[in-house]
Amino acid sequence: MQRMPLIPILAALIAGGAQGRSEVPATREQQVERFVAASSRQDVDEMVYLVSDDVEWLSVDDGAVTVAAHGKPALRARMARQFASCPGCRTTLTGVTATTDRVAAVESVAGSDTGPRAQRRMVVYEFAGPLIRRVYHFPVERPAP
Repeated sequence: MQRMPLIPILAALIAGGAQGRSEVPATREQQVERFVAASSRQDVDEMVYLVSDDVEWLSVDDGAVTVAAHGKPALRARMARQFASCPGCRTTLTGVTATTDRVAAVESVAGSDTGPRAQRRMVVYEFAGPLIRRVYHFPVERPAP
């Protein structure tokens, strides 16, 4: 019987990480792309993995900023409600630009279980270290008829 060295096997298992998660992406743009892809798959676990413990989800509308969620548990609950209200919705990025600590993106959301729905919105992602710290959602813009 041939013996396999234990160290490489353990290293491979550890490298896979808990729940198969890989490292946080190298660039802020990649981080936002991964976050939006998780949103499109409605993968709340992946979304929560990519944000800081004290994440804030902010809605900007009519000159006011509302804190829609503060902390990972509140973000998880908000996303679960949002996905339950539109299980067929999918999000894509149509434009991304970055500064040192922020990424601005135009997101397009389309589809639903009750009929087609298309909208665009501007979103700004603010970072603290490698993780998303704040998400600013601006009002939805529907395409002109």
